[in-house]
Amino acid sequence: MRLSIIILLGAAYLLNSLILQAVYPNVSEDYYQYVEFVAVRAKVYECMFFLFFWLVFLQAKGIVKSLAAGMMVLTAGSVVDKLFFGFTSYLYSDLLLLAFAITISIIVYVRESR
Repeated sequence: MRLSIIILLGAAYLLNSLILQAVYPNVSEDYYQYVEFVAVRAKVYECMFFLFFWLVFLQAKGIVKSLAAGMMVLTAGSVVDKLFFGFTSYLYSDLLLLAFAITISIIVYVRESR
């Protein structure tokens, strides 16, 4: 499982620009295509961050595992906001998401310290 996450993370990092430039061929000439290109690339990077924190979560223990769990919640919430709801700025829902991430981090830390 860890190896597949590493391979997926590496492929996303190495191939995202090539694939996005094929999808948006006139990035350097068309402003609106450039804006879309940057937005999609930001979503890809957030998914990559989620995979990275997931990998850390699977391997770590203690406080590092709890921090990785909190960061997974934050990045997953940000990806869901951008992909499904179209939010690109911070809202009150992000404060609730932060409170949820802190709660998850505390729960994971308490479970790991037993």
